[in-house]
Amino acid sequence: MESNIKSVLKMTSLACLLAATTSAMAVPQATLRITGTITPGACSPVLTNSGIIDFGETSG
Repeated sequence: MESNIKSVLKMTSLACLLAATTSAMAVPQATLRITGTITPGACSPVLTNSGIIDFGETSG
């Protein structure tokens, strides 16, 4: 039982040490470049009456 506790303690210490060293190597800034294509939607609405839509009376 005691050896299991020592083993867990060693593994926990090692994990903490590795976590501390990887965060120390992190850079404060990075450049992210995203490329792609924006395509138009499937349809284009056509509105009559100069684009004015009359919903009539509404209540809210």
